[in-house]
Amino acid sequence: MKRWMQLDWRYAAVAAATLGLSGCAGGFKRDFNQTKISTDPVGATCHLAGTGFAKTVKTPIEIILPKKAAPINIRCRAAGHRPFEVKVKAVFNEKILNNFLMVSSMGLLIDMMNGHDTKMPDRVHMNMEPTSFVSAKARDVWFLRYRNHITRKWDYAVRELSDRCNDSSGEEGACMLEIKAAEASKGRALAVLEQQRRRAH
Repeated sequence: MKRWMQLDWRYAAVAAATLGLSGCAGGFKRDFNQTKISTDPVGATCHLAGTGFAKTVKTPIEIILPKKAAPINIRCRAAGHRPFEVKVKAVFNEKILNNFLMVSSMGLLIDMMNGHDTKMPDRVHMNMEPTSFVSAKARDVWFLRYRNHITRKWDYAVRELSDRCNDSSGEEGACMLEIKAAEASKGRALAVLEQQRRRAH
């Protein structure tokens, strides 16, 4: 009887630890986060539409975008600017890595099982193109700023992929294909931007 009670307490301790991890894993109690939607210029009217989700808001605003509604289409309009449209999807939630680095791999597993490994972006910002510019110089300044943004974004993605290739073993071929795909995406984005610059008034 005494031996049975000892075993029973051990099982109870394991169960309690597991329940504790499920409650504190990553500190998640809710399956949503706030997303800040902003535009340049401010005060744009944006229509948000996803699966079972629809809202009309004015920017800037912080709003809860439910993951189950993703992808969520955001279309913004502002006087004197061309409409801007973007599709928002869930992204990797880097906070769950704390479970692996600070708590345990069990916490990471529980977060992934509960769907906490992804979240909606913390911020969505849109630079809305003016319908016309006062001069060619003003046009080029505006598009140069946008070009720099695209370049930084894709250069960062390529660096991340390159670091992963250097750290991995036996995956160099697949990594190089991903790097080439990212570089091709950067080229296409810049080409589209240049087309927009040329046709801008």
